[in-house]
Amino acid sequence: MKVNTRSIVALGAIAAISSLTLAGCAGSSDSGETTAPDMSGSITVWVDADRAGVLEAAAADFTEQTGVEVTLVQKEFGEIRDQFVQQVPTGEGPDIAVGAHDWLGTLVTNGVVAPVELGDKAGDFEDVAINAWAYDGQTYAVPYAIENIALIRNTDLVSEAATDYNDMIAKGQAAGTEYPFLVGLDPEAADP
Repeated sequence: MKVNTRSIVALGAIAAISSLTLAGCAGSSDSGETTAPDMSGSITVWVDADRAGVLEAAAADFTEQTGVEVTLVQKEFGEIRDQFVQQVPTGEGPDIAVGAHDWLGTLVTNGVVAPVELGDKAGDFEDVAINAWAYDGQTYAVPYAIENIALIRNTDLVSEAATDYNDMIAKGQAAGTEYPFLVGLDPEAADP
């Protein structure tokens, strides 16, 4: 996947719907069984070319689990927000769009998104992910991914690359330095 010039936290297209669907799978019998909600129909998701491939499998899984058809429509990333704001009020826009979390203020003030209630599923996400999609105390989406522009490892301290985030933390702490992790925040620096 190509890295854009800014860190993208994508609108929780399939993840949000899946979370809400799973949250609705509450059984009422004493047997402890749960049943999936009876759903049908279709949803349209606007997504840029860089993320369409990633969402194809998730869309297929969602359709298989729920019976709801998911249509992914590729758009230029830079056009999605403005077209979403223009078309949703006319009924011509998508049901869901994949975009950057910093669009949220514009989407809320234009009245084109509604809050979601994640219930118990909120615990499945990092707080930073939920907070990125909160506006005036309400959550409007969840990300399907959190990206960073770059991650630099000091090979003098940690010779072998981490395999995942938890491994990175463990290796950083095992390095035995005063500051195993540093976050560079330079207000004069632009995105690469």
